[in-house]
Amino acid sequence: MRKFIIKCGVFFLLVYTIIVLLNYRIDPANMFHSSIVEKMVPLLNAGKIIESPGNLDEGLFKREMIKSMQRTPETVVIGSSHIMYEPWPFENCFVAGLSGAYLGDYYAVVGMLEEYKSLPQHIIIGTDPWAFMTNAENGRHKSINEYALKSLERVQGKNPDIRGNSQQDKFYKYKELFSFAYFQASFKKMRSDGISKSLKEDNREIIVADNAEIEKKQKIMPNGRYIFSESGLKSIQENNNSADTAIRIQQIYQLGSGFTDLQTDNLTQFENLVVYLKKKGVKIDFYLHPWYPTVYKHFCENEKYSGVLKTEEYLRDLGKKYDVVVHGSFSSELTGMKEEDYADWFHLKADKMLECYNIILH
Repeated sequence: MRKFIIKCGVFFLLVYTIIVLLNYRIDPANMFHSSIVEKMVPLLNAGKIIESPGNLDEGLFKREMIKSMQRTPETVVIGSSHIMYEPWPFENCFVAGLSGAYLGDYYAVVGMLEEYKSLPQHIIIGTDPWAFMTNAENGRHKSINEYALKSLERVQGKNPDIRGNSQQDKFYKYKELFSFAYFQASFKKMRSDGISKSLKEDNREIIVADNAEIEKKQKIMPNGRYIFSESGLKSIQENNNSADTAIRIQQIYQLGSGFTDLQTDNLTQFENLVVYLKKKGVKIDFYLHPWYPTVYKHFCENEKYSGVLKTEEYLRDLGKKYDVVVHGSFSSELTGMKEEDYADWFHLKADKMLECYNIILH
């Protein structure tokens, strides 16, 4: 029995060793290798439009962009991919969007802006209902979690101390080395790129684009805005199918199988952030991106997703309380958005995003 246990232990040790080594070497999300970001940032700072290199540590990318700013932007837009493609009508603007951003990511971006002396006059917060399902200490992008914690301490009136926070951030990051999900992504990348290429140091070159048009590859603008790729624009039938599938299996993006009650503690942390920024003299706006028509209809008809409607009501009340303008709505009907206005079942087309932002309901 003892020999069997030892053999099992050795076997699992070997398996995990292989998983850890491949996760670190292949690193599909570039969590442990920053060379690709180091190539991107100087080009963007020089005013170049670049083709997106694919997977990368978005938190690290935004940190390096903010860190390298030569001047403070007048407007910064915070939020998820719902704000990343929008052609914002501000001359001096930085788009600090992070895919699927949570409340902790809102805090992290504010923390980075303060850390690198780039807090702007105007902040637009793209508020999504799932963002408030976690607290300010738990953002989605773990590589910048330390800035969220530091920002939270400032909001609470404390002197921020980053020493202990960096260790927590490293724990979240290096936990991915042992993750089977990350290993699946590594294996998928190895199959698509080939073993020899996957195991080499990241040698991807950044391609400079000569225009901001929608083409084969997704693009990134100097101000952080993204441009859809051609493959990112789906047909109405494709969008309907994707939305219907999400509804049928009750897995609607970050909302999962739904939520009914407002997360009051997390929303209080959000309110505290708004109050803190207002005291700093920052003008705040909220932006609500509308959901796909059939999905929003499902929210209205299914009590399991009533938290979406309650969140919008809360945000509108918060806007009145602190003189914050609320742009857009989670409702496709109230914003007049039709099926043909969506790039995919989750994002409006870029021009429609701007049209939605200009809608202010009273």
